[in-house]
Amino acid sequence: MERFRMLALAAIVAATPAAARAGDFEVYLPENTEQFLYLNWRQITGSALFTKHLGEPLKKALADDTAIKPYLDALGADLLKDIDYVVLATPKPPTTEIVAVVGGTFDPAKFGAFVAKQAEKEKDRYSVLKEGNLTVYKMATGKAAGSPAAFVIVEPKRVVVAVGSMDPLVKGCQRAAKKEAAVVKNKVIIDAAAGIAKDTSFLAVGDETSLGQFGIDDPNLAKLLKKLKQIKLDVRIDAGIRVEGTLFMTDADSAKELKPTLVELVDDVKKFVGAIALEEPALKPLAETLKGMKVTTKGTTLVLTGEVSGEAIEALMKMK
Repeated sequence: MERFRMLALAAIVAATPAAARAGDFEVYLPENTEQFLYLNWRQITGSALFTKHLGEPLKKALADDTAIKPYLDALGADLLKDIDYVVLATPKPPTTEIVAVVGGTFDPAKFGAFVAKQAEKEKDRYSVLKEGNLTVYKMATGKAAGSPAAFVIVEPKRVVVAVGSMDPLVKGCQRAAKKEAAVVKNKVIIDAAAGIAKDTSFLAVGDETSLGQFGIDDPNLAKLLKKLKQIKLDVRIDAGIRVEGTLFMTDADSAKELKPTLVELVDDVKKFVGAIALEEPALKPLAETLKGMKVTTKGTTLVLTGEVSGEAIEALMKMK
């Protein structure tokens, strides 16, 4: 839970809009990145689903917010107009360092003035550092003793944040200034980042530790999952939601062996929702949509695809 809290804080400190292009953020990611998350905020907020159901509630929530809004104001950014994408990168657990990159339109001078003013009032929580020609803002991520610091660099089109250590932040900015290539060693992450489509809303890549929180009891399944190398999740949102999940296994035999288990799991979900839909008519569109879910194998990978229609989402949102 602490790890996800830190990820969320890094995104909030950095977050504000602009659409990611290949090569736009990869150079800032640390060499040891093993878990990667990309949020195409511009595409999501422009989607039919978001516009119809989430736009106004989010505006109201921000208007009443006292935690996030001061940072957005300091960045000179409107959450629904100025942010394009958010990227989070972390190494393999238990290391908790985080690097966040947010593309958009920002006001570096305004943010600098904000931090300088805060530093006058709370010297133990805010400070302005110089690292060569870089201005780095150091900010506390929490009030508890031992809370990691966030190091922030603000540029007109980008905010870069590192939580836990300033080193990856400085190195990433130096690579970008020298127009050097990305240094991430994980090929799945590099390929995923380079292949982001314009309509990709959410893309995540994790390693085998991403499944640790689920507490898998089946010994045979646990044995198979030890041969899992990476997981990739690609979500696309418009009027409906399309999902593609990919499991990268160590070998083709492991992929084929795991497929029946996933097929059974998908079939159980279909049957469960279908049975409930008999009693709750509002779920019928969802039941019909889930019939299209399928599992396929290709070499060493397993791919799960599915889609939830706009009609099904509408029906679910009307349920009490």
